[in-house]
This record gives sequence, C-alpha cells and structure tokens, in this order.
Amino acid sequence: MSQQPRPDRHGGPPPPAAPLGPARPMPGIPEQRCILTSTQLSERGWTADAIRHARGRRIQLVLPRVFATHLGPLDVQDRLVAAFLWAGDGAVLTGRVALQRHGLDVPSLGACLFLVPTTHRSRRAAGVSTVRTTRPVPVAAFRDCVPLTDVARALCDAAVHQQLRGEALQSATMSALQRRLTHPDRLRTELEERPRNGLQPVRRALKDYLAGAWSLPEAALAKLIRAEPGLPPCLLNTELCTPDEVVIGVPDAYFEDGGIAVQVHSKAFHSGVDSQGKDRWSATVEKDGTMVENRVIVVPVTPNSIERRPEQVLTRIRRVVTANRGRRLPGVIVRGHDRSKDT
Repeated sequence: MSQQPRPDRHGGPPPPAAPLGPARPMPGIPEQRCILTSTQLSERGWTADAIRHARGRRIQLVLPRVFATHLGPLDVQDRLVAAFLWAGDGAVLTGRVALQRHGLDVPSLGACLFLVPTTHRSRRAAGVSTVRTTRPVPVAAFRDCVPLTDVARALCDAAVHQQLRGEALQSATMSALQRRLTHPDRLRTELEERPRNGLQPVRRALKDYLAGAWSLPEAALAKLIRAEPGLPPCLLNTELCTPDEVVIGVPDAYFEDGGIAVQVHSKAFHSGVDSQGKDRWSATVEKDGTMVENRVIVVPVTPNSIERRPEQVLTRIRRVVTANRGRRLPGVIVRGHDRSKDT
C-alpha cells in the first residue's frame, strides 16, 4: 500500500512539492581551475540561497567563502588556487610553497604563505596565512592565476615566518644560487632590507657560493682544505678544458699544482634523472672518467666522510697532493668564473 501524504499541522492537505527547475549552469574562470569565491559566484547570478542550497550537492567549500564548482577530489594546485583566492586581491605567494613552485626541494609543511598590502589584515585559515608588508613585492612567475614572488624574497620569508632554519635553509639558498634561480646581488639586496635574526644561514650560503662552493658538502670540503697550511691553493668548481676548449669537467676542488681533482660524491645530490632523462649518478661517474682520460688525478670523497672523519679525508688529500707536487698538465686549461657576475 502506498503511503499517503501527511496533512499539515492545521489539518489541511500538504502543499504541493516545488518543481525541480533546470540545473543552474556552473560558472568557471579557466585559470582558476573551477575554483571561485562567493563574490564571483554572486557576480555570475548566484544568490546566497542558491549557493547554500548547492553546497554539498553540486559545489564544495574549500576555504571560507571559496568554493569548487564540482564535488570531485582537489589536487595540490586546486588548493593553491583556492588559497590565493581566499588571501584576496594583491596577494603574492611566498615562503616554502613558493620555493617549491620555483623548483627547490623544500618541504612545504602543507602551509601557504601570502604577502598582502597594508590595506588587508593578517589572518589564517586551514593551511593558509597572510602577512602584511609595506615593501613592494616582486612577482617572478605565475602558476595558473597565482603570482609567486622571487626566490630571494621567498627564502627570507620562509626563514622569518615558516621556521626554515639551519642547514635546510643554507642548502636551499646554495641550490638556488647554483641553479641561477636567484642572483647574488638580488639576494644581498634582500638581506640588506632585513634584520639579521634568523637569516645567518642565508648569509653564510651566499658567502660560500661566492667563494666557489655549490653545496653544503662542498663548502665543508673547502673549509677543511683551507684550514690546512700544508696544502697549496685550490680552485672550487672551476671549468677545466683542453687547449682547443673542449670541456673536461668542473671538479668540486682542483689543485692546479699536481693536476688533482677532489670530487664530493653523494647519491643524495646526484640521484634521479636530469632534465634530459639521464641518470645523474651515471653522469657523475662518467665525468670523473673524462678527467682521468685527460690525466687528471681524481680523489673521491663523500659528505659522510667529510663530516665524520675529516682528518682521514685531509690525510688522504695531503698524501696525493704531496706525491704529485710540481706535476703539470699542459693539456688541461683552467677557465675561471666570477660568480658575482652570474646572470
């Protein structure tokens, strides 16, 4: 037996059910990946009641007053767009997530940080925060509709606001410089605008890079060698060529007196594949082979040995250098490079 409709509380027949009208078309802005604010929905004809009715049925709330116009899963970039829309007009992504988007290996900790003008207020939501600034914010790139500040600003903001500290900060800075994601002059200018607190690793990385090191293990190696008075001068990351300018290699440290290259070999720094799909570790071994073919003596060391057994590393280097003093390689030309002029 079919169930009869229940009368209303006054005893009369129930009101007829409201007809289901045609589905409201889903608005979209291509660069926003189907993410819109409630204001944008309103501008496209959606009333507050329509938004409230569609929530959970056709749209989903991502952040306060920010919606996805579908009920499917959201990826990392979707959530980044939503965070930007929540941060408001004039917001620019900085800090850890900006560094990731620039290609640096920095843990994001799931937290987006945006710089906003002083007309906004600093605030927080789930995994997103804004910080007011009176300084102009350079925009270096866009990811969909999201503007990113430059690497120098993002490094310092990650240190000051997101607890990127110590070796992690120093390593990220050196990687950014080595890959030319920022310029030494730009980084120096950014540091001059900041208090010294919390930014010593950035300053140290800049100093080590200008001295020739490209990574923390290389900086540690250089410090170890320079502290040994019995060793002749060495060059860091200088290009070696044949007389007809064919590149032989770029050793981490090179003693021209003796033709000796010291190479820091670390699978942590040479793992994976490069932009051309070639195995980095294989490429590293092959480059060593090219130097050996040109009579350069290669002394391999590891970051672990430099950190835990520095005296043994130094003894080994000293022994090879001493045994080859005065040895010259006329077929190997040193081509210098001034890193302060990197572009």
